[in-house]
Amino acid sequence: ETVSSSDPMELTPDELAGYNPDYASAYEEYNDAAIVVLGRTSGENVSFYPGEVGRTTTSETGTTVVETNTGNILGISKEEQEIIDEAKANFDNVIVLLNSSSALEIEALKDDADIDAVMWIGYPGVYGFEAVASVLKGETAPSGHLGDVYAVNSALAPAMWNYGGAEAGSKIVWADKADYTGDENVNSYLIQAEGIYTGYRYYETRYADVIEGNGGAANAAAGTYVTSATDYRAATTAGTWNYSNEVSYPFGYGLSYTTFEQELGDVQIAADKKTATVEVTVTNTGSAAGKSVVQLYAQAPYTEGGVEKSAIQLIDYEKTDVLEGGASETIVLNVDLSNLASYDYEGAKTFVVDDDYAVVGTINLDYRSLYLHFECAVWMYQTPSVAQVRDDFFKTQQISQEITLEECRSLSFPRRLGRSVLRVFAPLM
Repeated sequence: ETVSSSDPMELTPDELAGYNPDYASAYEEYNDAAIVVLGRTSGENVSFYPGEVGRTTTSETGTTVVETNTGNILGISKEEQEIIDEAKANFDNVIVLLNSSSALEIEALKDDADIDAVMWIGYPGVYGFEAVASVLKGETAPSGHLGDVYAVNSALAPAMWNYGGAEAGSKIVWADKADYTGDENVNSYLIQAEGIYTGYRYYETRYADVIEGNGGAANAAAGTYVTSATDYRAATTAGTWNYSNEVSYPFGYGLSYTTFEQELGDVQIAADKKTATVEVTVTNTGSAAGKSVVQLYAQAPYTEGGVEKSAIQLIDYEKTDVLEGGASETIVLNVDLSNLASYDYEGAKTFVVDDDYAVVGTINLDYRSLYLHFECAVWMYQTPSVAQVRDDFFKTQQISQEITLEECRSLSFPRRLGRSVLRVFAPLM
């Protein structure tokens, strides 16, 4: 049998015994350590759907539903857990390799004191496994860091609510191939209603909002948060969102065979405010040689009701050379500050970003405005007019008032009639 995206086809110890009843006798040949490899097959047009649909495989021989500890195919299956338990019962040390390009749901491994190490190896190929062996033997200290969040239950993130079609339980209905002609060459599309809140931007921003008590971020509806620290499935009742229950390993996480200390040094912002430099001194405080990664995060100001902002944002990173125990290296990060700029895509005609950029006009900076309507605007950068636009906006905001439906209904008949007449000519203006 071959593996699929919805069934890793792992054999249990009992099933292995069906092929070789004496397989356990070979354990002593492997000394004191067992390596368990977990993987998921993925590629173009191969999707890991959340929930039961993602764990179901239908073929000529019937339908198979894989059972996992999170309820998703990226969780640890019953068969995989039995293999892990077999290794724990027969070896002093157990190492788990994650042979997958996707972030598996491995909170159970993190919480298991009998698991000595977990290493994500992706798809290393033939020669890549030489590097894996070098790390396992201690010849090379690992220095990689995660480029994505390892969520306890990835199906509960906002991005996953719109993922896949109706067959995947998507919360937003989207058209499939049947809605298009063959000439259009479209088989599906995806509505990214989560906006900027994908990956760490969602988890870290919600965590910050919970800590600061913003917008009821701690309140979670049924099916949107992890049940508890020991039950990794989606909660069936309303409750409280807890970061530690949602994230196994955060974005940028990584370990080494040694320890490092990082000290922030000089920070310089260029006179034109377009770039900045940040110095960080890294010291190997352990005895083994290794590399460290400096990660620089920034926080842009957020105004309630304004342009959405992530609580933190990675703006640069750099890796040191190999440092022996006690050695230090100073890293200089060169930051492009335009990475902190934002744009209000929902129809802002005039906006200011961090007192440097401003746009005034009828334009939305989208396809409709630029291509269909040929709307106009003025882009300003670091001119006195930027501050004037900002001040004018705040003055206008102070004298503005909310127009309610009740107020509209209370208008006199002559005023309503006059407005109706003006609407006829409004498109010509």
